[in-house]
Amino acid sequence: RLWDWRVYAEAKDLAQARPFFDALNVRYYFDRASDQGVMGRTLKLVRPADLDVYESPTVWPRAFFTDRVDSYTQLGELIGKIRAADGHPFVAIEQADHPAQAALAKVARGPGAPTTTPATNYRLTENTTSFTVRATGPGAIFLSAAYWPDDFRAEVNGRDAPVVRLNHAFKGVIVDAAGEYRVSFRYWPRQFTRHLTFSALGALLLGASVWLALRPARSA
Repeated sequence: RLWDWRVYAEAKDLAQARPFFDALNVRYYFDRASDQGVMGRTLKLVRPADLDVYESPTVWPRAFFTDRVDSYTQLGELIGKIRAADGHPFVAIEQADHPAQAALAKVARGPGAPTTTPATNYRLTENTTSFTVRATGPGAIFLSAAYWPDDFRAEVNGRDAPVVRLNHAFKGVIVDAAGEYRVSFRYWPRQFTRHLTFSALGALLLGASVWLALRPARSA
């Protein structure tokens, strides 16, 4: 799949590393001449070949809806939550992230058991990720793609929506009611519009200069 990450880990460390790879949506693992006994304690063998192919049965969805949001104060606390999640996806926000806290004011808080719904109908282009997800009520829609302030735009059912930082390094949007949502994230750097404007002006000036240089001279 286009979104599978390429990561490297020793077989003996997989039990400890897998919760974090699960949260990164790493589904498949490859190993040459693998120790299937050791690997099989953590992963499911899909196909033995020149490169043995394994699959994680607890991988998080690439994108999903959740009706509950947890919180954390330090990154180490979030790491502990991921380690203890046992393959159950969740969303958490940093307590110091006031914009996200305000955006999530209507969403249920706390570490209780969340209802999560995986996204479907993905459409990936060079610059966008789109998918459909069904919400059971107010909640957060999470995408395991890197968050960068002001460099991404989101649309929910064709309308602009604020992008919030979730799980410390990833992005999502907030919905305030149950329903089916078509969500699209598009990369659009904060200065891109200004640069496009300057480029268009430069092209106009260049065209005008060429026209002036090549037009026939008027006779006296």
